[in-house]
Amino acid sequence: MDFAGRLFQGAVLLSLVSVSLALPATLTGREDINKAIAGTPPDREDINEARRLAGLTSNPRVKAVLTEWAALHAPIEPHLIDIRRITFPVTRAGKVVSFKSSYMGNVRIGVDEFKVIYDTGSGHIVVPSVGCTSETCMTHQRYNASASHTGEYVDMRGDVKEGGEDVQKDRLTIGYGTGQVVGELFRDEVCILGQSQVCVDTRGVMAVEMSPVPFQELKVDGIVGLGLPPLTVHKSFSFFETLLESKLVSVPHFSFFLTDGDDGQASELALGGHNPLRLLHPDEPLNWAPVVEKGKMGHWMVQVSGVYVGGQKMDMCGEASPCRGIVDSGSSHLGIPGSHYDMIDELLTASAGDLLDCRLARTPEVSIEIGGFNLTLSPKNYMRQLPIREDVEVGTQSALSEEDAGNNATVDGHRPGTQMQEEEEGVVANTSVVPRRCSPRLLPVRVGPPMGPNLFMLGEPLLKQYYTVFDWSGPSVGFGLSVSSALEPEQGPAGLGKLPDNMDVYLMQQRLTKKVGDDEEEVYMLQVVVAVTVRRTTPRLAV
Repeated sequence: MDFAGRLFQGAVLLSLVSVSLALPATLTGREDINKAIAGTPPDREDINEARRLAGLTSNPRVKAVLTEWAALHAPIEPHLIDIRRITFPVTRAGKVVSFKSSYMGNVRIGVDEFKVIYDTGSGHIVVPSVGCTSETCMTHQRYNASASHTGEYVDMRGDVKEGGEDVQKDRLTIGYGTGQVVGELFRDEVCILGQSQVCVDTRGVMAVEMSPVPFQELKVDGIVGLGLPPLTVHKSFSFFETLLESKLVSVPHFSFFLTDGDDGQASELALGGHNPLRLLHPDEPLNWAPVVEKGKMGHWMVQVSGVYVGGQKMDMCGEASPCRGIVDSGSSHLGIPGSHYDMIDELLTASAGDLLDCRLARTPEVSIEIGGFNLTLSPKNYMRQLPIREDVEVGTQSALSEEDAGNNATVDGHRPGTQMQEEEEGVVANTSVVPRRCSPRLLPVRVGPPMGPNLFMLGEPLLKQYYTVFDWSGPSVGFGLSVSSALEPEQGPAGLGKLPDNMDVYLMQQRLTKKVGDDEEEVYMLQVVVAVTVRRTTPRLAV
C-alpha cells in the first residue's frame, strides 16, 4: 500500500478509536497516528499529501486526524504559485492594432488542466464545459465532468445533485461588461499547480455558453475568482474560503507579486501568507487599509482620501464626494472616476519625441492616499510602453456602460465585478510619418452608488510597484514596496529606451485603418449580472 493509502487507513482507524472513547480525534494521542501508519518520518511531500486528503474527505473525524498529523510535523507554509505575464498582438484586417496582456497560471480540475487568471475582482472558478461546442469554447481547454471520478453536479448551495448526467442541472448566468457566460454548477478536486501544489474539493461553474466577445480571443481558458464570498452565489463556491475551511492554509492571507519578468523573475501568487523575499524592505511593516463595509459588497475596496499629480492635490475625494478604490489583480489599467478621467489623462499624456519606451517619459508622479499613507506611481508604472501615433485613439470605453452607471447594477445583492484583461499597448508607427505621444494606461470608470460615482480601479500599474497582501479575516489589504519597484526600464544606447524583442515588424506600419478602442479592441470582464436558474425534477403522479 502506498503512503497515501497507509495514511488514510491509519487516520480512519484512529478516528474510530476516538469515537469508541467518545473523545475528539485530536485528543487520542498525537504519536498514535504514526504507529497506525507505520511509516518512516514524513517529508514535505507526505505532509502535503495529508493536507490534500484532509481537503477531500467528508468524514469530519478523519479530516481532523489528518489535519492534526500534518500540523504536528510542520506548520503550513504559504503555497507559492508561479504566474507569468503573456502579451500578444491583436490584429484587424491583417494589421496589428494593439497588444493585450494578462497574468496566467495553471490549475487542474479533475483530469483536465487549464490556463487561468487569478482575479480578485470576481468570485467563482469558471472554465468552459466539454458540453459547449461553440467556436468560442472550442478555442479553449474544456472541462469534462464525466471523465472525472471526483466530479459531481451541485445546486446553487453547493449540495450534490443525485442522478448523474440525467439530473436537472442548476444554471448560473454571469453577465460581464463585454460578454456573458451561462454555466452549470459542479464540485470537483481543484489543484493549483506551482512550486508547491495545493488541492481542495471545491465548487465551480462550467460554461455551456460563452459569448464570442471577449472569450474567443482570450489566451487563457478560465478564471479563479479570489473576491470575497458576497461575490459568489454561495460561499461554498469561494475557492479561498474552501482552502481555509479545509485547513490547507494556516494564515488567512494571499498575496500578489507582479513583474514584467525582464529580470528573469516570475510573478507569484502566495496562498496562506506572503513571501517576504518579494518585499523591497522585508523588515518593515506593511501599510494596511481596511476593506469598506467589512467586504459586504464582495470587492477588495478601500477608502481613497486624496489623489495627487506632481505633488498637487486634485479637486476630488473630499468629504462631500468621497472616493473608493477596488484593488483588482485582473485589471491591467489604472481606473479613474469618469468625471475626472479627461483631466488626469491630459496631465499624464506627453509628446513621445524620439522615445522608444514611454516608461522613460518625464511626466509627473501620481500618488493615491489610502488609510493615512500614499501609494506613489511614476511613469515606469502607469505609462504604456510603446508610443502611440497621434492619429490613433486608444480605447476609453468605460468600465461600465452608461446604463449601468445610472443604477446600482446589482442582482440578488451581487455587485459588478471588475475587468479581467484589456488592451496593453498602443501601436508604434514610423516616426517620420506622424508625431507620436506617450499615453498612460488609464480607464474611465463610471459606476453609480453605492460603490461610485468616484471609484478607482487599482490594477496592474499599482500591483507591480507594491507587493499586495489580502487579509481574508479583516478583511483588509496590505501594501509594501515590491522588489520589482527597484527595477528601471532599459535606457538603450541613446537613452531613448529599447523596443521589446521581435517588435521591429510592427514599426513598418505606415497607417492604420481601424482605431484602437473600436468595438472589440478592448476587453472588460465586468460582472454586472448574476442570476441562477434552479431546475427541479417534477415527480410523476401515480396512475
